[in-house]
Amino acid sequence: MTRSSIAQMTLEQRGLTTIPFAFEDEMMAAVASGEIDMAAVTPISAGWFLRENPEFGLRLLDIFADIGELNWNLAVGMRRSDRFLRRKVNGILEDLIATGELAELYARYGIAYRPPVYRKPFRVERKTRLGEQECVRLGYSRQCAR
Repeated sequence: MTRSSIAQMTLEQRGLTTIPFAFEDEMMAAVASGEIDMAAVTPISAGWFLRENPEFGLRLLDIFADIGELNWNLAVGMRRSDRFLRRKVNGILEDLIATGELAELYARYGIAYRPPVYRKPFRVERKTRLGEQECVRLGYSRQCAR
């Protein structure tokens, strides 16, 4: 489990014991060596590791597919002023998805392609002062500095 990640928090809230790691490739190596029984990693990390290390005989189990907090699209941050570039990139990606080329590209690297899930945009609001604490509202949750 990546240290201090949403995945770690979600699984621990569901009563599972997790062991923190810094990087997903370290988790996959720990599974391969028998140090741990399983790892919650992104399909991209798992697919690449399995492609590059077939000798371990590991396989990807999609057991977290129904837990929304543990599934997200790949994203690239861009400056707000780059709207033209964003539209061009989105258009190219939509074409690659429609023709199946993106799925073929993923497959070349051992990664299972999953089409994007379109959700309500996640918006960060302006900081507001609440009593003695400084808070930032992130989407539906609130995180406060202590």
